[in-house]
Amino acid sequence: MDYKIPTMMDIPDVEVHFIETEEPSSAYGNKSLGEPPNIAPAAAIRNAILNCTDIQFNQLPLTAERIKMALIRKKKVRYSYGE
Repeated sequence: MDYKIPTMMDIPDVEVHFIETEEPSSAYGNKSLGEPPNIAPAAAIRNAILNCTDIQFNQLPLTAERIKMALIRKKKVRYSYGE
């Protein structure tokens, strides 16, 4: 694949403007701002692990120990002491 993934040096500066408007459906008239970027990474990582292992995880956090134990249960890796 010849597509180059852009780095910080390739992306122009982004100027952010906040428009303050009142939200009538919330208790204090505010809107959430920080949550949207935090939603997708966990699902993306879970789907990547599913594609690699064919094991479906439905509980967070996805720790290395949980993944290894699931692989052992599916007989995709052998268990040995010290690992």
